[in-house]
Amino acid sequence: MSKFKRESITFKLEEADRELLEKVCRARGESLSSFVRRALRREFARLGFLSQDEVKALELNLKEVEPGAF
Repeated sequence: MSKFKRESITFKLEEADRELLEKVCRARGESLSSFVRRALRREFARLGFLSQDEVKALELNLKEVEPGAF
């Protein structure tokens, strides 16, 4: 069991974005939720809100992180 509490969030997407999201997730064998969680964490990392280790775990190059982070 995860040590983190998860909550549901509802948001709206353009139909074309929803269709593309579903297509990508099907191709990867991944759930919509998993894809969105990872995309959010990658953006948090890029903005400098995650540690260097977390950035590396997301397979991001540290050069992709905004200057002044860390």
